[in-house]
Amino acid sequence: MLQWRRRIVFLFLLGTAVFMVILAWYTSNGRNRVATGPATTSSSTLSPTTLATPVADLHRVDWPNVTIPGQLCVVPGFITLRNGEATASSQRWGQVHVGMQGTDAEYGDLDGDGDDEAAVTIWCDNGGGTAAGQLAQGLVVFDNPSGQLRTIGTVTPQHQPADVHTSFIDSLTFARGRLVTHELWYRNTDATCCPSGKATTVWKYTSGRLVPGNTQLTS
Repeated sequence: MLQWRRRIVFLFLLGTAVFMVILAWYTSNGRNRVATGPATTSSSTLSPTTLATPVADLHRVDWPNVTIPGQLCVVPGFITLRNGEATASSQRWGQVHVGMQGTDAEYGDLDGDGDDEAAVTIWCDNGGGTAAGQLAQGLVVFDNPSGQLRTIGTVTPQHQPADVHTSFIDSLTFARGRLVTHELWYRNTDATCCPSGKATTVWKYTSGRLVPGNTQLTS
């Protein structure tokens, strides 16, 4: 009887040990899946989101203190800028610095209704203060239907070679039903100061969303 009880105890302990090993493996792999997610999406996948901010004229918005989606920096939810800056916890890079480029948006009539939409340039970096610390860049596009500020989506560079510095959007052009972005990208021989590659992407504005078309390399 005593020997039988010892066998039961041994099997119980063995089963518990196996269970703990499996649980630890699963938990570790789950964390790794989150940490190695994509830095940015290849298109503007966010649904238009209305913010609780009354806005009669986009040209009068205090852009350095606006709330933006965290998508670009792989931050869940939204980020509120203060004087054009914020810090946030990224699911990819850990603690990051988020900064607006300049103090104003760029404007143009995207939907052809006679009123401008706005695009704010946002950088995500490691806080180091140099170009080498830049992690991602893109444009957050806004409109104001019914007098409330709304994010249409986040537009990102579409040509990103592997294992080089992040590409970025250098300029954009608004037109009815489309947004043309002019990108700069790095070859593996380029210093962080001086990307030598250029590309253009035409984003179509359809059903309230911005969708990227083909990207043309121009140099």
